Amino acid sequence: MTLTAAHVVRAASTVVADRASVWYTLSVALMFGAIIGYVGMMPQIFASVFHRPTLMPTVFASCAATMGVASYFNSRVVERFGMRIISQVGLLIFIAATGLHVLVAGLGAETLWTFIVLQGATMGCFGLIMANFGAMAMESMGPVAGIAASLQGSAGTSGGALIAALMGQQFDGTTLPLALGALLCGLISLGFVLFAEGGRLLRPHQPAPGEASPAASSMH
Repeated sequence: MTLTAAHVVRAASTVVADRASVWYTLSVALMFGAIIGYVGMMPQIFASVFHRPTLMPTVFASCAATMGVASYFNSRVVERFGMRIISQVGLLIFIAATGLHVLVAGLGAETLWTFIVLQGATMGCFGLIMANFGAMAMESMGPVAGIAASLQGSAGTSGGALIAALMGQQFDGTTLPLALGALLCGLISLGFVLFAEGGRLLRPHQPAPGEASPAASSMH
């Protein structure tokens, strides 16, 4: 098919008219922003908070490893439990972990070990969230998949970069801005997921309008 301006406009209209596409793309942007905010603030945190800049590569790799483990786990169980359940459980755990991190940092009780444990848990949640949110944003985009992926990817990347920049500007010599920024990203993302899912969580499948649910179909 020849790529024309009219074709791009029609594809873009399809992307923005689909509820799951819009809200899950915005959720991806928030999660991506939390990741980039973490990456950008790590040098400041290890230099100004822990005064151990030489440990940053080791800790960074350790926390990132949890994301790799979670991604592998996701690949093994996603067909059994479904993208929605896994990603939404991951998001709820993310909110719990970042909420606890805010509490620890706010009370001035942050240590290198609490940072490693809580940030490792946070990064692990990304492995359950990101790929599944991206896939669900693309779920109804089959006829315009190429352009939809480009538009959603651009929106997620640019939005995430902006969020990360805002987080980085809040650095105050503690880990609180990182933890609080991530928590806010998680809470807003949860709101977006609720919009995408019609106000309900942990459903294995969201029937399209007029489509019978699997449970209903099995009764006929």
